[in-house]
Amino acid sequence: MTLLIRPTPDDGWVGGAIYFRNLVNSILQAARADGVDVKIVLAYEDRESVPAADRLMPADLERVFFSDYEDLPLTPAQKEQLMAIPPGAERRPFRQMLQYGALIRETKADLIFPLFPIGDYRLPCPILSWIPDLQHAVLPGFFSAEEIDVRDRKYGSAAKGSDVIVLSSESAREDFVQKYGVPSGRLEVLRFFTLPEVAWFEGDPVAVRRRLGIPEDYLMVCNQFWAHKNHQAVIRALAILKERGITPFVVFTGSLAENRRGGVVDGVLQGLCEAGLWDQCRVLGQLDRVDQIQLVRGARAVVQPSLFEGWSTVLEDCRTLGKRIIASDLRVHREQDLPGATYFDPASPEALADSIAEVLAATVESSLSREAVTRAEAEGRTLGFGRQFLRLAREIAGASQ
Repeated sequence: MTLLIRPTPDDGWVGGAIYFRNLVNSILQAARADGVDVKIVLAYEDRESVPAADRLMPADLERVFFSDYEDLPLTPAQKEQLMAIPPGAERRPFRQMLQYGALIRETKADLIFPLFPIGDYRLPCPILSWIPDLQHAVLPGFFSAEEIDVRDRKYGSAAKGSDVIVLSSESAREDFVQKYGVPSGRLEVLRFFTLPEVAWFEGDPVAVRRRLGIPEDYLMVCNQFWAHKNHQAVIRALAILKERGITPFVVFTGSLAENRRGGVVDGVLQGLCEAGLWDQCRVLGQLDRVDQIQLVRGARAVVQPSLFEGWSTVLEDCRTLGKRIIASDLRVHREQDLPGATYFDPASPEALADSIAEVLAATVESSLSREAVTRAEAEGRTLGFGRQFLRLAREIAGASQ
């Protein structure tokens, strides 16, 4: 099989880049283990602006570019189809589907993932759409009316025209069906897992910690500074703990680039200063992935306070590294079911403060001693993820022939 994979073009979405890194490597791992002949071709929009996600991909994979087909000539039949589009209607989607069709024929792809169908136009291979989450339906207050409309149109088109809609959790499946109904194609839940890299375990957590000026005992928050990530709950919880005479050191990592709602980063920095917490916190921004992992390895625990997730990459990183997690009590976090996880009401800083105090009072147990076991388990989980995707690909590609 030839799989045409379209990694996220959004450089600001680190979780998306990591998702595609895990997907591609899990597929290759499963193909090697089972002796399956699979070719992965990575498709990007523009040859001149390859997204950062590509740096996480194997260098030997073939790359193709949508922009190479922008001047695609139309056959007489296609010209007739184009002219038949009613006046005032958007003709660009028709051209786009022709371009994707040419790309698929050139690569001899058996399926394309992910892509949202455009109108009623069909491609030479099955379309698999991927919907990371339904946050706009559950927490619409974090989106503009225009953003909600864009997502509704894309996800609505997937419900009508995709051969398969891939979701990462049962929670997302429930949200999708409630919002858009049962789709015309298949609805598949494929949970992704973190595939560890050899370099992670060759690194030195102590050396990275010292280089960045972090004390021996610390907690981490590994989220981008977006409004729904709920950093303010952490700040308020730390202020409550300080009143109790408890002052844990907390490291914040994640891109400082603003998302939909501006002022989040400034709000976090201002909140830390006003609460008198600056001396017990470090805001590091987005780190090199290996450095990030070293800090997670050395942390006492990781706090995941988010108000919403599709399937948390942070939790999967912690599972792979055997790290203790303090997580907001969301359906999807319960579904991920990390061993030893502590859950708290994300609307209650007091509950988070209590959870942090409980973790701090417990005997410190280094996760480094458990890493051999959790690493092996992670490799088994990602192998299963790759096999699931290949099984789905064979079924869909076979059904289209």
